[in-house]
Amino acid sequence: MNFFIGQEVLFIHEKGKGVIDEINKEFLKITDEDGFSRIFHVRDVTVIHSKDHGDVPIEVIHDDTEIKKNQKSNDQVWTIDLHIEELVDKPKLLTNYEIVQKQLFELRKFFNQAKAKKIRKIVIIHGVGQGVLKTEVITFLRGNDGVEIYDGNYWEYGQGATVAQIRYKY
Repeated sequence: MNFFIGQEVLFIHEKGKGVIDEINKEFLKITDEDGFSRIFHVRDVTVIHSKDHGDVPIEVIHDDTEIKKNQKSNDQVWTIDLHIEELVDKPKLLTNYEIVQKQLFELRKFFNQAKAKKIRKIVIIHGVGQGVLKTEVITFLRGNDGVEIYDGNYWEYGQGATVAQIRYKY
C-alpha cells in the first residue's frame, strides 16, 4: 500500500486514527487524534478514504491505492470498525447488551448500504475480546445468501477482523 505525508490512517490493532507526518521505509510517524506523535509499522494501519455514507463510520479502502478510471464501485473494499468507541460518544454509559445491540445495528446498516452499492468485499473490524461480537457478526453474515466469510488478513487487520465476499445475481 502506498502512503503519503498528510494521509489519514486508521489504527488496526487499537481504537483511533491519525495523520502521517513522516515515512521511513516500513515505519510511519503519525500524529494521533490527541496530538501525540507515534511510530507505527505500515502493516498496523490502513488508509482512510472518507466518503459520505450517512453516519456509519466506514472507510472505503481500495485493493490498489490508485483507482483506475474504469474501475467500478463494486471493486472497492468497504471497512467498518465496530469498536464501540468509534460508534458512540459515551460508551461507558451503555450496558454490555446495549453495546452489542448498537454494534449489530451499525453492522446491518453498513451491510445494507454495501449491498445497495453492489460492493463485493467488506471488512468488519470487531476486535478480539471474548469473541461475543465476532460470533454475532458471523451469525449475521451467515444469515445472508451469497456471502462467503473468512478471517481478515492477520498482517493487515490483526486477529480482530472478518472479511465477507458478497456474490450478486445479475
